Amino acid sequence: SILECANDEMRLTDDFAKVLHHVLHPPTSNRRDPRAVRLSAATAALIETVHERRRQGGDGSTDDPLPAELFLCALTALQGTLSSASDAADRGVGGQDVTATQQPLLEIIRLTASFVSSHNATLYVGQFTFLGRTLR
Repeated sequence: SILECANDEMRLTDDFAKVLHHVLHPPTSNRRDPRAVRLSAATAALIETVHERRRQGGDGSTDDPLPAELFLCALTALQGTLSSASDAADRGVGGQDVTATQQPLLEIIRLTASFVSSHNATLYVGQFTFLGRTLR
């Protein structure tokens, strides 16, 4: 029914908001962990990118991003790092920097994939080939 779908959507939004809050504001015990810091910084940058895309599209909303928006943004950014990594490898430089950038993006994809696959199945299936190619 429509009411059940609305309740599912609210639960999804609440659950994803909790995940985002945890990533952006890690527990005190993890605040000095370099991986947690990079994950938080990458997530904040992707959220800013989502907001910028919304402004460009005429929707100036600064609400939390939807899982699908963050998933697509992270996937696009990861693809960009692969191009950069290929260029850096050709020049023989930059391997560590690229890996440090890719790890938080992969983690964001991991965190958002379950939300996207269960609530935006068409989008997930449509991007699955691209995701598989990117991960290879």
